[in-house]
Amino acid sequence: APFHLPWPVLALAFTATEVFVVQLQFQHESHAISLSEVALVTGMLFFRPQDVVLARVLGAAIALVLHRRQFGARLLFTLGHFALEATVAVVLFRRVLGDHLAVSPLGWAAAFVATIGAGIVSTGSVTLSMSLTGHRLEGSVLRHLLSVRAVATLATTCLALLAVAVLWDAPRMAWLLLVAATSMLGGYR
Repeated sequence: APFHLPWPVLALAFTATEVFVVQLQFQHESHAISLSEVALVTGMLFFRPQDVVLARVLGAAIALVLHRRQFGARLLFTLGHFALEATVAVVLFRRVLGDHLAVSPLGWAAAFVATIGAGIVSTGSVTLSMSLTGHRLEGSVLRHLLSVRAVATLATTCLALLAVAVLWDAPRMAWLLLVAATSMLGGYR
């Protein structure tokens, strides 16, 4: 990476993605989409792997406790879920990337593999959690959930890769990303 940032910056980015979620309406259902893939992909390219996992968990903990008022077993499950998700993403990213440059077609593919893998882990752990608490998802609902998650993951990964390209090649233009992201979040809320 052309520059390095301290991991607390990434933790704040993860906090923001959990506080400012995008609400999507589909027929009679509402889906909350976190833009955490933007922070995740940026983290995988600009931070050490262990810092990405630490920032994901700490950033989420801040948002979950202070914003969503989540405590106890639910908080622990959610933080474990985020730790597993980030770990899977980092491992997949590094495995696909190997010794190649992160800002390259192979790096982009590695980012997609990482976010899709994390999304599968995320959906699987939430589904498992629901089944353990006695809730049962119908097949059609699960398919719908997976399709919404897949589209959101692809879109946010593309946005993240655009952000990485700007930060990598023209960091002085990063303020444009902030303006665009703020405008998008305001429009979706």
